[in-house]
Amino acid sequence: MSNLSQRSKYVVALALAALLSPVAARAAGESDTASSPAKAKLIQPLTITLGSSSGLDFGILIKNTLTAPVTIVLDPRLSQSSSITSSNLAGVTPLSGNHDAHFNVTGEPDEVIQVALPASITLKKGAGGTAATEMTVNSFQADVFDAAGGANLINDTSKQFTMPTDGSAVLEVGGTLTVDPTDAFGDYTGTFNVTVSYV
Repeated sequence: MSNLSQRSKYVVALALAALLSPVAARAAGESDTASSPAKAKLIQPLTITLGSSSGLDFGILIKNTLTAPVTIVLDPRLSQSSSITSSNLAGVTPLSGNHDAHFNVTGEPDEVIQVALPASITLKKGAGGTAATEMTVNSFQADVFDAAGGANLINDTSKQFTMPTDGSAVLEVGGTLTVDPTDAFGDYTGTFNVTVSYV
């Protein structure tokens, strides 16, 4: 190979290196900067406590001879004093003493609150354990209003409400009790939980 040919290749290589090296240097040294705001908000914790009532109470029910189950509905959404109805008044007749469970809820004003209700609970006569000594409560419903006693604040579908501006609300809970023909006479008791959380 001639010296001229070798020199030509060398010149071409140098020329390519000269063209590429600034591009590589620019790519390696390029940078850009963006900024983002940062923030935080401290809010007060949620609290829920049982109110002055003794909880959910279907009251005194007169049970006559039954051929089929009877449902007793204690619905807090109909009025702030609740409303109780029987699917068969001749079979099971509500008397006195019924009332919703009342809870006092406090938290951050204007924040959205989620209410979680149980699917069902069992009321037992004594220790229960038999069909004749247990009754079921299900279809729980809730009503929420501010301390001043305004309109219902809760969405029946989502079970959410916005905390009033004073940071306090009253939560009422009712449900549906099923009385079966075999249920024995006597006192039935049980408990249930209601949970509130920020969304």
